[in-house]
Amino acid sequence: MEIQQQSIWDNMPKLQLQISYSQDKLSTANNSVVEAQEVSSLNCTPVMKDRKQSKLHKYLSGYLTLKQLLVHQILGFTLIWSIYGAAYYTFNTSNSYSILKHTFSLLGSWDSDCNPKGWYWFSAGMCLSFFVEVPIVMYIYQRLKLVNIKLAKWNASFWMVGVSAQFLVGCCPSTNSILFGKVKLEDVHNVLAAITFICLLIGAPLNGVLVGYDRRGSCGKIGKKNIFDHRYTDTCMAVVLLSMTVSVCICVLGQIIDILGITSVSSPVWEFSLWENVIIFTLYLYLIWFPFTLPNRCDESDNVVSFQ
Repeated sequence: MEIQQQSIWDNMPKLQLQISYSQDKLSTANNSVVEAQEVSSLNCTPVMKDRKQSKLHKYLSGYLTLKQLLVHQILGFTLIWSIYGAAYYTFNTSNSYSILKHTFSLLGSWDSDCNPKGWYWFSAGMCLSFFVEVPIVMYIYQRLKLVNIKLAKWNASFWMVGVSAQFLVGCCPSTNSILFGKVKLEDVHNVLAAITFICLLIGAPLNGVLVGYDRRGSCGKIGKKNIFDHRYTDTCMAVVLLSMTVSVCICVLGQIIDILGITSVSSPVWEFSLWENVIIFTLYLYLIWFPFTLPNRCDESDNVVSFQ
């Protein structure tokens, strides 16, 4: 009995050594998991707990690298504007399309004086825009939330309502055909188009507010770095907001001139269709340009900007 007890006591140091070795291995494994999560976050991909999400869900949620975003934009917007080009090509030759007298929506009207042969191209382009723009909107959100997550959510909500209404605009062409009662398809189209413009014209300045908030948040704070590189974000926001402000102001003034019947200032410069087209082109330009001014990360671990 004494021999057995002595044997147990003799083996105690070995057991303690084995326990210590096991704890070291467990600690190393935990550190590896943490490092893997950090690397995944810096590469702007979901962390390990999100593995069960489908690739499509991650894609639509904006978890894209800059290279993936570039490919997405090149393929998506090239296809969209090729489709719009087809709508322009099939427009009524006796009443050729001009931004000085035709709104963008008339490319999708099957009325005889508009585009009865190729109106569906416009509808296809509008509907496709939804699927191209959603990942871009979410890509922007994943980065703006680093500044202020509540404001970024409101901003993303405006954009998502806007692009969803844009999809419905494609489903309701601007035409005089009766939908029900005295309601025309054109009436529904105009309401949806107004929702689209209002939401996007609120969403873009909100992006500017978040960019400005980032700049203001770092002023006078030692060790606090900007999340964005303001050489790029400020330039993009200045160009876009200036273009949209001028366009909206001239549109409003043009409508006031029409209502008041002032003919002395009649000029193509005051045409609503001209500035509506300018706003549309500006918003498309913004969705292409602005994402590339943002850092390619969407984690909240530090304030270091990581570009690829």
